[in-house]
Amino acid sequence: MIDILDHIYFFTNLQLAFFGVAMTVFTVLFSFIINKKNDLKFSISKKRSGDDSPSLHLNIAFLKNQIKTLKRINSKLLLIIMFTFFFFVISYLIAFFFSVSCWLYYFDVFFVGILFLEFFFGFYIIWKLILYYLKVIKISE
Repeated sequence: MIDILDHIYFFTNLQLAFFGVAMTVFTVLFSFIINKKNDLKFSISKKRSGDDSPSLHLNIAFLKNQIKTLKRINSKLLLIIMFTFFFFVISYLIAFFFSVSCWLYYFDVFFVGILFLEFFFGFYIIWKLILYYLKVIKISE
């Protein structure tokens, strides 16, 4: 019984770690989105003031695309934040209230399944960030 309780405590700690990492990346990307939106507002005001150059149109399109991509990534991170916080609270409550219960085995199996899903989703987010990074730093000839 102690082994399963240790697994649940491990799961609780892992959820808290995932939550912290997701919050950090979310806030960094959020600040990038705000910065890009300010750049977009500046470019649009330049366009409205009469500058109709092709490079300005390209810059506006590029900024809109960047904002859209970063918002998409941040929305996925927001899901991770909500789910990891939810599972952190649930696992903490289970460890607290069901410390001597036959249900611990079923909770442990459930939490292991959740961990695999979170790892898969985390790898998906990392893959998308890497693809976005490679797309942004690509040097066109």
